[in-house]
Amino acid sequence: EGTWTPALAGVTSESGQVYTTQIGRYVKVGKVVHCQGYLLLSTLGTITGNVQIKGLPFTAEATTDLYGAATIGFHDSLTTATVWFGGFVTYNTVRIALRMKTAAAASVLVMNQGDFANTSSLLVNVFYRATA
Repeated sequence: EGTWTPALAGVTSESGQVYTTQIGRYVKVGKVVHCQGYLLLSTLGTITGNVQIKGLPFTAEATTDLYGAATIGFHDSLTTATVWFGGFVTYNTVRIALRMKTAAAASVLVMNQGDFANTSSLLVNVFYRATA
């Protein structure tokens, strides 16, 4: 058991994010990791590339096409109206790739900086397998 610090990141880069709240807890049993995290922005800063949550406590196992699932239990102050919002842990990383579905979209979409505001918040739960 322990703590981790969730933070928004870009696939390419991120800078200038300021958080009012960043809190995370995890439990690891064998290779299975369960994480809970909450973040509340006060300044969005600049995010380049698809938006992710970084900072998971253990590197995800590298099993092609078998990703850990992330659910977003709560979100607030997004700039895009979503009908579904979630993500997955990309293998061999400590990051959650975020995805959304809007009412108008025919398929799931990646999220980018324009989907977030200075006061966006996320509550995330994720299960995944670690490398060790």
